Amino acid sequence: AVLARQRELLRLPHRLALLSPTNAADASGATRALSRWLKTPDPLRPSPCESEVAPPVRGELSLGSSDTLEGNYVAFRISPKWGNEASVLAELLNLPGGALARTLADPDLVGAARALVFGTASARALIVQVSAFQGREAEALSRIQKLFERLSSGGVLIPAALDQALGRLRSARRLAALDPRYRLVQLLEPAPAAAVDAAALRRLSSTLRPDTAVIGRTTARPTPGPTPSGKTPTSR
Repeated sequence: AVLARQRELLRLPHRLALLSPTNAADASGATRALSRWLKTPDPLRPSPCESEVAPPVRGELSLGSSDTLEGNYVAFRISPKWGNEASVLAELLNLPGGALARTLADPDLVGAARALVFGTASARALIVQVSAFQGREAEALSRIQKLFERLSSGGVLIPAALDQALGRLRSARRLAALDPRYRLVQLLEPAPAAAVDAAALRRLSSTLRPDTAVIGRTTARPTPGPTPSGKTPTSR
């Protein structure tokens, strides 16, 4: 398949555009590399990746420390066939005044969360990033887990409110379709997304139980204290 694609590319004229934060020499280097790949391809090597995607282990993962506390994550592995439903569910959860916003609306908590969908045709995941005031992260994470407990038992997506939300979402998409840039992006989609109804969303939601989730926790890197002399250390 790779060789067939290379032969196809060799028959076409190409224009290469490169945005570089450094200098213009990067463009010529990229051009040479692309030309070498097209005309003298590297020998085929077996892929180091396994053909099957292994499901993640349930439980908690430590994501290490960083200079900025990016929050914690609640991740659900979902079937690829639920891709459209997961995207719509994420949009509904992220609505202003939606389920995520209401769950973290406590003024003392000052939390925020957003739902995202990642993956390919072989594996997908619905991930919720959760942030809160320092010292309140565990409480914010617990509230999101309880939200999905109610969601999986049918207590969040009330039929009347769900139908209204889906109607607003369809109206927003029709309005976005008036933008030529949106229609251009739609041309790149392999196939138009199938319509999602309330029943399909409820079936997906019933599978998002907290006991099936993977929890990812991050910690902030400790701030270095002042040197004994009170002077700022200098590099040599």
